[in-house]
Amino acid sequence: MSQAIRDTFARCKAEKRPALVSYFTCGYPTIEDTVGIMLGMQAGGVDIIEVGIAFTDPIADGPTIQKANTVALANGVTTTIALEQVRKARKAGLRVPIIFMGYYNPLLRYGEDKMLRDCQQAGVNGFIMVDLPPEEAVKFRQSCRKYKLSYVPLIAPATSDKRMKLLCKIADSFIYVVSRMGVTGATGSLNTQLPELLSRVHKYSGGVPAAVGFGVSTREHFQSVGAIAEGVVIGSQIVIEMGKAPQGQAAKAVQEYCSHITGRTVEVPQPRSLTVATSDKDGAPTVSVDSVITDDDVPSEPGLADQLDALNAASNGSAPNPDAIPSRFGQFGGQYVPESLMDCLAELEDGFSQALNDPKFWEEYRSYYPYMGRPSSLHPAPRLSEAAAGGRVNIYLKREDLNHTGSHKINNALGQILIARRLGKTRIIAETGAGQHGVATATVCAKFGMPCTVFMGAEDVRRQALNVFRIKLLGAKVVAVEAGSRTLRDAVNEALRAWIVDLDTTHYVIGSAIGPHPFPTIVRTFQSVIGKETKEQMKEQIGKLPDAVVACVGGGSNAVGMFYPFSNDPSVKLVGVEAAGDGISTGRHSATLLGGSIGVLHGVRTYILQNEHGQVSDTHSVSAGLDYPGVGPELSSWKDSNRARFLSATDAEALIGFRTLSQTEGIIPALESSHAIWGAMQLAKELAEEDDKNGNKGEKKNIVICLSGRGDKDVESVAEKAGIPCTVWFEDALAHHGVPTDVFSLYILVADIEQAREAMLDSGWTDATEPRETLIHFLLWHPEIPRRRLNPPPPPPSSLSPPSSPPPDPNLATATVFLPAADWYFPTSELAWSTSENDFYPSLPTLINSLISKLLDAPHDTRLQRTMALYVVYLYGHVKTLKDRNFVKHIKHENRRFHDDALAGYNVGTLPVIAEERRLRDELLLQHKKRNRRKKSRKN
Repeated sequence: MSQAIRDTFARCKAEKRPALVSYFTCGYPTIEDTVGIMLGMQAGGVDIIEVGIAFTDPIADGPTIQKANTVALANGVTTTIALEQVRKARKAGLRVPIIFMGYYNPLLRYGEDKMLRDCQQAGVNGFIMVDLPPEEAVKFRQSCRKYKLSYVPLIAPATSDKRMKLLCKIADSFIYVVSRMGVTGATGSLNTQLPELLSRVHKYSGGVPAAVGFGVSTREHFQSVGAIAEGVVIGSQIVIEMGKAPQGQAAKAVQEYCSHITGRTVEVPQPRSLTVATSDKDGAPTVSVDSVITDDDVPSEPGLADQLDALNAASNGSAPNPDAIPSRFGQFGGQYVPESLMDCLAELEDGFSQALNDPKFWEEYRSYYPYMGRPSSLHPAPRLSEAAAGGRVNIYLKREDLNHTGSHKINNALGQILIARRLGKTRIIAETGAGQHGVATATVCAKFGMPCTVFMGAEDVRRQALNVFRIKLLGAKVVAVEAGSRTLRDAVNEALRAWIVDLDTTHYVIGSAIGPHPFPTIVRTFQSVIGKETKEQMKEQIGKLPDAVVACVGGGSNAVGMFYPFSNDPSVKLVGVEAAGDGISTGRHSATLLGGSIGVLHGVRTYILQNEHGQVSDTHSVSAGLDYPGVGPELSSWKDSNRARFLSATDAEALIGFRTLSQTEGIIPALESSHAIWGAMQLAKELAEEDDKNGNKGEKKNIVICLSGRGDKDVESVAEKAGIPCTVWFEDALAHHGVPTDVFSLYILVADIEQAREAMLDSGWTDATEPRETLIHFLLWHPEIPRRRLNPPPPPPSSLSPPSSPPPDPNLATATVFLPAADWYFPTSELAWSTSENDFYPSLPTLINSLISKLLDAPHDTRLQRTMALYVVYLYGHVKTLKDRNFVKHIKHENRRFHDDALAGYNVGTLPVIAEERRLRDELLLQHKKRNRRKKSRKN
């Protein structure tokens, strides 16, 4: 199949013209347009078609193709659908070679071998994988050769001669030459250095054709580039033409544009059958085929041995560098980046390796300790220890929040900027989520007089307005990213795109232990000061190592910095706490290690949050700094080896940690650190229970929490109800308050069932067989009533049986509906902070009243609301069997006004449950009056 690509270039050479290689994104503007677009390209004179496989995070693509990816994904395109479109196009008469172009993660998720097999059967001829350089593709290229598919390497202007020689040697059909640094996109001019670049390529290519892409958009471009290259690639301008075409006319627009570029039209051949040859036992084909290519027909091309030789060869014959840094942590890590970045990363690795082994560098780094506030303090937190586990476990705090700029981020920012200065870089860019890394980077840039640009998701700009102001006050520019989920992930995407444009003078100070090698190792190296100091300080204070160290985990910079120095100490537990958002089961979370799977994101193989098609999932966390769908590769390695353990904290639980530390130790933590506080409190209870179980009455266990940052930036968000986009599950709140969820029921009493039914029908609701079922149908499936595990709610079924419930009391209204507690939740923006002194969860009266209001308000019909009354019943409708009668009395007392309204018009004597409640309430009021009389008598 790769032979077809070679034959195409040979034919174009014989015709004394360049080959036109066209690109479009499969599924844009619609999936239905795809086959027609490919046939239109062929009719317009296109020689090879690149079919783009849409991806959520296309870091090497400009706005035009980014938009096409977004639209295609919204249309539901997948790798399977792309293959099906190729099959249809082949059956419809498409003859030109097809190359799949895209990013590695969807391919990895699909399965490499399965992808190659299916591509061969569908009629795909090869691959251009933007972020799969040959070093990461040894196995993939071997498999391509097995299936006779082509792997097309990319060469960029920044590619060194040494690396260019390597890439040319492994090319088996043609070489894709990126004409300029930066991302894809149509431009008005071409790189004036292109002839010199192609001269270098041809020097090493050994006659392998070169096709030039990036920025080509006009016939004049095509002719000028075609005069010095064997092929010309046009992508973004074709996508633009498709976007401008009227609905259903994209194929026609593409054909006309391509014909204008090539000056040719091609008669579309008649459709032919596409059949894969198979053999019987004697080796003879069992089906009719158009032709069969054997090994004898395949011309000489680089084999795997040649490719490995090229990868391992040193142009100067020197021995391998003994100071080379390992690029992987087990199966995790690597460099999955566009070719444009490969030599820049090699330069960074070399510079970092030299600094790592240079005592003068570390002397300079440590000279800034007074400026940074190092070493940071470590001290016990006795009241937090008491609150967590009754003081049976000692909790210590490693105070990274006291560093200059308020977090651990300055450890890495200073180190990387010192390396950037050694490399001669004059400009700094960075990404930030919570703003802490942005502030730290801007601070160091201000100290050294370096211009700085910080990329920040627009949602994070809103959440962290104070830090945005601080960054700008320090002289840095802030670029808000409106794309995607508008959070940290999107900021990383844009920072990488910006870096590709200006590699010579710019260094990207990545803030977490993510990204391509050597970034995870660089960040870990500078953040390891946290764990090293913790070791020394614990030995000084208690004479031994702690039993556990705890840190929050987003990308993982503070966690890897705390954990790494303890990684070879098996007596010390490494415990990371991820952001569970609304709960891992809801899908709205950022718990990558607990809820993710192995993939490739932002240049590194690690655990990521993705769907079954390899598209990166949106994330959610109350903490902007943890709102990221990936994690550092070393943490992934520790997870798989069981060296580290990972817990999670929901938004509500993190806010409990936030309040607990604030009120027990007088320290306001960052929301990121608050996750670690919650996790450490749970770990303390666990260790205390273990000691009790084992009869250990000796020394207490010791836990150290990495308090990664201070909470000044989060106070306003926490204070504003609308600024806390978290969720309280009613079921969780009941359990928190000591009410078993299996003994809580909510009944809805309807005063006039027929009137309720008429109101629902008037609002457009589908009728059911009888009034009671209609009401159940409405309440359980109304789209504005949120329900657990049904978000968004499915369409109402055609018929719905009443839910499982205790037998209804015959004295209650016949329309009584039982609703289990587990199904309800509330955004905390709808609730008060708390009615309890030391507790985030609202009190049960607050929760119950909120639930009642939500149910009554949801139908948005006043007539229906007037027919409904709600009543809370505990323990299947009988109050007296509850263990804590006083607690129940309190709830009833707080809700007595509601109950008075709800019971109006009912004969209390015929409702024994309600009568019991009334009796208890009257008893409570009588006791209350007696207490007041006693208080008055004592005063007198």
